[in-house]
Formats: sequence, structure tokens, C-alpha cells
Amino acid sequence: MLLGIIIVLLGTTVYFAYRYFSLKHNPRINKEIINGIRELSAGNMRSKLEEKSADHTVYNQLIEFLHRVKESYSSLSSNVYQKGVSLAKVGESAIEKADIVRAAIDEVGRGLEKQLVATEESAMYMEEMSQAIENLSNRSNEIS
Repeated sequence: MLLGIIIVLLGTTVYFAYRYFSLKHNPRINKEIINGIRELSAGNMRSKLEEKSADHTVYNQLIEFLHRVKESYSSLSSNVYQKGVSLAKVGESAIEKADIVRAAIDEVGRGLEKQLVATEESAMYMEEMSQAIENLSNRSNEIS
């Protein structure tokens, strides 16, 4: 049993030593990916790497994802901009129409003021006429 445990531990040690040295012998891949990620974190977009290792596949998937996010953001921002322009045009049109309505209301107000003055004058003249008719009626009664 002790021999089995020793063999298992020896096997795992050999496996991890092999993985360690195989990765250590490939520093160009890691440096290339690390430099790419540094550039990405600085805000610069990068193109995919040509090689096909598992590390490169993950890196290339990250690049694809970032390109999709950038395209989605560009699309969203252009849609928001177009809707903002459309909303501004509608707002300007509404302001113009409101100015027209305000001018019409002002004209109606001036017309109503003139009509009120004319109605007051007409009422005053009607009162004078009825006073004159009453006076004529009284004179006519006195004469008869």
C-alpha cells in the first residue's frame, strides 16, 4: 500500500514537473499574450493571434468578444444619437407650433378686448337711446 502511494505521488510529481517545464520553455506565447492583454487594458484594440494553442484560443475568443462589445456599443451610441436628433427635431417643431398657438391666443385676446370695448360702447349708446326714447315718450305725453 505504501508502495502504491509512493508511485502515485511520484507520478503526479513527474506530471506537474513536465507541465511546468513545458510551459517554461514556451515563454514567447505567454509574453505575447501578456503584452496583448496589457494593450487591451490600455484601451487599444488588437487583432487575433495566428497560432492555435489553447492559450491562443482563449485569447482570440477574448478579442472576438471585445470586438462584439465594441460594435454593440457603437451601434447603441449611434441609435441613441439618431433618436436624440429625432427628438430634438420634434421638440423644435413643438416649440414652433406652441409659438403659433401663443400668437393666435394673443390675437384672440386682443380681438376680445376690442369686442368688449365695442360692446360697452354699444351698451352706452343703447342706454342713451332708451333715455332719449323715454324723454320723447314723456314729451309726447305732455303734449297730448
